Order: sequence, then C-alpha cells, then structure tokens
Amino acid sequence: MECPIKIFILGSSVSRDPFEFSEVGGFEIVDYVARTSIASLGAQPFVDEEILANIKSTWQRKMVFCDMNKSTYSKLRGKEFDILLIDLIDERFGLAINESSIYTVSTEFKKA
Repeated sequence: MECPIKIFILGSSVSRDPFEFSEVGGFEIVDYVARTSIASLGAQPFVDEEILANIKSTWQRKMVFCDMNKSTYSKLRGKEFDILLIDLIDERFGLAINESSIYTVSTEFKKA
C-alpha cells in the first residue's frame, strides 16, 4: 500500500473539501490554516484577547488566533508534507494594523 500524499493547506474550505470528501483516497491533510492573508504572515504577533473572546466558534477562534499570533510559519516548519496548497481566497479580506502587527479582517474578525 502506498503512503498517502501529505498536504498542508493554507486556504479555505474550498481548497480543503476535495481532499476531505475524496473517495479516491491517497491524501492526508497534515494541517489546514484558514482566515490568514499572505500580507499578514510576516508581521509581528499581537493577540487581541477581546476579539478572540467574542468569537463563538472554537474552530473560527483558532484560525483567527493563528493569524494574530503568526504561527503559520512554525506550523509549516513542524510538519512533513509533500504539497503546500496555497489558496489565495483570503486575500479578499481587508487588513487591520495594530501597532507593529497586521491582522486579516475575516468575517469572524469583523463580527467580533
């Protein structure tokens, strides 16, 4: 039996779902980061606890936290994968600047 192709997804559910629901198999999603703009990845971390406290969904809060604490690069370094799938859909969101940090203003961020 062949090993599955390991995929790290920086994108959205649109880029994740084909692998989650594939009947063909042969794929393993090793990590999935959403709600993060490429423009915010290299900024300084700054976690706004007040915003996070107002996000009801655990998964959405986790994604906004990942954007705020800038942990995407450490996730990339800490995982073994064959394919890095980058879906630029989150570039549609605006950006917010707070001191030396940049946030992705996703729908969940706005609601909070």
